Amino acid sequence: IDEFWDYDEADRLKAIEISHAYRKSRGRSRR
Repeated sequence: IDEFWDYDEADRLKAIEISHAYRKSRGRSRR
């Protein structure tokens, strides 16, 4: 269970980082 939780946490953090980077990149390109 500990491993699964760790994986889920890492995946969630990665997704958040990617989402933020994507939004930043899109905003810069749009402007």
